[in-house]
Amino acid sequence: MKPTPAGRRRQFITIQNEPATTDSFGAEVPAAATAFATAYAAVKQLTGRELFYAQQVVALATHEVNLRYVSGVTEQMQIAIEGGPTLQIANVNDVEMRHRELVLLCIEKK
Repeated sequence: MKPTPAGRRRQFITIQNEPATTDSFGAEVPAAATAFATAYAAVKQLTGRELFYAQQVVALATHEVNLRYVSGVTEQMQIAIEGGPTLQIANVNDVEMRHRELVLLCIEKK
């Protein structure tokens, strides 16, 4: 697979941890997300055939985010796009396991 050219990564994103805190009764309490990493990425809204193939992996995938490799990114994180929506990471793919590029399938948060 050919790597994505740097010029296509135009959108500034922040990868955020979603802290899971609980109250004294064990119920989850919403907390502010903390920044894990920032990067430029190619963010693509999935449509048509791309959407069909992405949904083979993640049933509700709406966006594909392509960025340079960042160690430690997990499905428990979210992406804040500067001037855009917040996306929940549903699948992390280290392309060809070479630690050069990540492709993230994401679900738009409402």
